[in-house]
Amino acid sequence: MPTVDPIERGLIQSIGTLVRKRRQELGLSLGKLAELSQVSRGMLSLVESGKATPSIALLWKISKAIRLPLSSLMEFSKEELPKIYRKEDSLEQAIEGGVYKIRPLLHEETRFQTRLFEIRLSSGVAKTFITKVQSKQRQSLYLQSGSLRLKVGGKWFDLEEGDSMTFLGKDLQELANLGEKDSLILWSSALSED
Repeated sequence: MPTVDPIERGLIQSIGTLVRKRRQELGLSLGKLAELSQVSRGMLSLVESGKATPSIALLWKISKAIRLPLSSLMEFSKEELPKIYRKEDSLEQAIEGGVYKIRPLLHEETRFQTRLFEIRLSSGVAKTFITKVQSKQRQSLYLQSGSLRLKVGGKWFDLEEGDSMTFLGKDLQELANLGEKDSLILWSSALSED
């Protein structure tokens, strides 16, 4: 099964939640909405549960049936804030045999227009293009512990504990931990090129 981008997953889940909520507000059963929208009951169930990626044509049919503009289905739900994200809800992934580990810290990055990660880079590890960002998206990092050497835009920069840095994703060339202990990095990646 192909991996779904977190942005896409967030949008799909948001659409499903909005469709279900609106259907319930209108007092419609899933069967009645299927009849009004000319979309199968099974497909509507998949859309509402966030298990299907609906096409624009499908969304158009649903939006007409629930009397909402198509554009409103593309907006992310407006949950009440504040919201707590517990550490146990963020699974750390070991990459390349565990030489670095990454853990997402914001679960709804689409709402905040940023991704936030905790990265642990093992001692003595050099990594070319730790992020696969090849765009003009703004990257910011904060070195929480350890030391770090980055090659950005053809220049080397050494960071020590407590330092931070901002750069464009396309300019990152290499990231290295030349210290004797693991480096712990908080890494933020903008989702737009603004």
